Amino acid sequence: QLNNEHIMIKLEKILGILSVLGLIIHFTLLPFSNILLALSLTLLSFVYYPFGFALFNRIGFLKLFKKSSYNRLSAIRILGAIVAGLSLSTFCLGILFKLFDYKGGNNILIIGLVSSLIILPFVLFKFFKTKQAFYTRIMIRFAIIGSFGLLILCLSTLTFTKIRFHHHPEYIKAYESYIAHPDSLELQKKMYFEYKRATMTTEEFDDYQRVLKLIDKKINRD
Repeated sequence: QLNNEHIMIKLEKILGILSVLGLIIHFTLLPFSNILLALSLTLLSFVYYPFGFALFNRIGFLKLFKKSSYNRLSAIRILGAIVAGLSLSTFCLGILFKLFDYKGGNNILIIGLVSSLIILPFVLFKFFKTKQAFYTRIMIRFAIIGSFGLLILCLSTLTFTKIRFHHHPEYIKAYESYIAHPDSLELQKKMYFEYKRATMTTEEFDDYQRVLKLIDKKINRD
C-alpha cells in the first residue's frame, strides 16, 4: 500500500510514461494521439507547478496544508523548489505548444530554459556542498525534461512536420506553401485538405470529400 508521499511520485512517473507514449503515437498519426499527448503533458505541468516543491521535498498530498511539514525546510529551499517546478512546468507546456504548432511555443521554451539556467548553478553548488537527495531529484528532472525541451527548441516546426508526415509528401508541400504565404486562404484550405487526407482512413476521407461537394453545390445554388 502506498503512503501519500509516494502517490505524487507514482503520478509523475505515470504521466511521464504517458507523455512518451503520446509522443510516439503522435508521430505515427494514430487516432487520439494528440489527446493523449496534450492531457499527459498538461497534467505533468500541473504536477511540477504548483506541486513541484512538495514533490522534490517528499511532502505528500495530505500534508500539503500542515504547517509541521515545512518545519524542517528553509525558506530558500522552498523557494528553490517552487522555481524549479515552475521551470519544469514551463518546459512541459513549451514542448506541447511546439509539437502542436501553437503560437508562442518557442517563447515558452526559452522562458523555461532561461529560468532553469538561473536556478541550476545554485542547485549544482548546493548538491556538491551537501550531497542531499533533494538536489539530485531536481537535477535528474532538468537533465531529462530540460534536454528534451532544448532539442525541441532547436528544431523547426517544419522539421517535425516532415518527420511526422514523411509518408504524405503532398501535405508537406502544402504546409511549406502555406507557411511561406500565411495570408493565403486558398493555401490554408489546401493544407487543411491534405491534412485530412493524411490523417483519415480511406472511407472517412471519401465521406469528407462528399460533404465538401454537397457544401459547394449548396453555395453555388445560393
